[in-house]
Amino acid sequence: AVDPFFSFDVPTPLVSALKDQDEDLAVYLLSLPQADLDLDRKVNKSTVPALAARMGMLRVLQALSPHCDLVREETDAACAPLYAAAGFGHVSTVDFLLQQYHARGRLDLALERSGMRGEEAKPLIFIATYVDRVMKVGSIAAALAMARLLVEKWGVRVPRVTDEISFFHLALKTCNMPLVDYYLTASGVSVDARDPSGQTALHYVCIDEDLSDANSHTLARFLVEIKGADPTLLNEGFPAAQYARWQSKIRTSQYLSQCGKSSGRSKKGRKKNKVDNAQQTKASVEAAAEAARQAAERARLAEESLLAELEAEEEAAKQAKIEKKKKKEGKKSKKGQKKMRDAAGAEELMGSLVVAGRGEDV
Repeated sequence: AVDPFFSFDVPTPLVSALKDQDEDLAVYLLSLPQADLDLDRKVNKSTVPALAARMGMLRVLQALSPHCDLVREETDAACAPLYAAAGFGHVSTVDFLLQQYHARGRLDLALERSGMRGEEAKPLIFIATYVDRVMKVGSIAAALAMARLLVEKWGVRVPRVTDEISFFHLALKTCNMPLVDYYLTASGVSVDARDPSGQTALHYVCIDEDLSDANSHTLARFLVEIKGADPTLLNEGFPAAQYARWQSKIRTSQYLSQCGKSSGRSKKGRKKNKVDNAQQTKASVEAAAEAARQAAERARLAEESLLAELEAEEEAAKQAKIEKKKKKEGKKSKKGQKKMRDAAGAEELMGSLVVAGRGEDV
C-alpha cells in the first residue's frame, strides 16, 4: 500500500531525502542557497514539515523553522507537525515543537486542540496515548515517555474522563501496562473506578473486542495481582469474568472466576490486612515525622554552632584589630619620646656652647 504521507506527484529532492530517512541530506539541501522552500505545497493533505515531524527528524525541523511557521493552526490537524510527531512517539520532536508554541504564546492551543484526521479536536495527550502506532514494538516506552513529558514538564493534567472513559481505561487498549500505572498515579483514579456506563477496568479489558484473549489475560493479571483490582465487582449484575466468557475469552474468564472465588473466601483476611496496612501506614508516618523532627533539631544545633563559631571569629578579629591599634599607638609614643629626648639634648648642647663662647670672650 502507498503511504499517503509520501504520495507526492513529483517528489522534490527534499521530499525524496525525507522518504529515504536521510536526515543529513535533508539538512544539507535546506542549507543550500537554491533550496526548495515551497513548504506549503500539499499533496494528499501532507506538507514537508509534517513529513519531517512524522519521521522524528528534529534537525530538519530546526532547519525549517526560519523558513516556515511550524505552529500555525492547520485546518486539517493531520498536517500539523505537532500532531504528526506525537502520533508516532517522537518525544524530543514534540518537546521542540511545544517550545515553539510556548514562545508564540499558543501553548494552550497546542495542548488542548490537537486532532485526528476525520475526528473532533482532542487533547494532545489523547493523541500521544491512543493511536494505532503505539501498538508497535518499541513504542510502549515512547508512549510512557511522551506522557511523562506532557505531564511533568508541560503541566498537562491527566483528565479523569474523556469520551466517556478514563485515560487509564484508554491506555488499557494499547496493552501498555507502565502507561496504565502512570495514569492511575497521575490522575488519582482508583483502579476500580467506573466509567459512565458502569464498567471497571476489568470489565473493559474483557468487553473490548480489539483485545485478544492473551492480552486480556495479561492485563487482568496486572490489574488484579499488581494494582489490586476487585474481580467481584458487578456491572449490570455481572462480574468481569462473565463478560470475558461472552467474548469467548476463555483463559481470561477462567482466571477471573478463580480470583472471584478466592476473593470471596478471603474477605475476612482482606479486612484484617487493611487494618494491618493502616496500622503500618500510621507507624510509618509517625516514624517519618520523628525522623523529620530529629533532622530539624540537628539542623538547628548545627546552625547555632555555626553562628557561635562566626561570633567567636568576629570577636577574635576585633581583638586583633584592637591589639594592632595599641601596638601602633605604642610605636608612635616611643617615637615622640625619642624626639623629645633628642630635642632636650640638642637644647642642652646649645646651652653648653653658648656658655663656652662667653668664657672665651672674657
